[in-house]
Amino acid sequence: MRYDIFYAAKARDDLEEIYEYIAFNLQEPLTAEKLYETIIVAVHTLEYFPIRNALYENEPWRSRGLRKLLVKNFLVLYQM
Repeated sequence: MRYDIFYAAKARDDLEEIYEYIAFNLQEPLTAEKLYETIIVAVHTLEYFPIRNALYENEPWRSRGLRKLLVKNFLVLYQM
């Protein structure tokens, strides 16, 4: 079964901020591009097996079904 991926507005904003910080503040546009792509690819692997990642440890997020995906030094939080 394939699941659809939807990005929250805050998630899109966070991705943009990460990209801009690395590309412009650190002056590493290629690194920013690679990281952005790495995060997007990792998130889209959730289309086929989203339950593989652990639930977030803390409440109230755990009881709400929030899961975590680690990508490099970033934590992606998602719900099914």
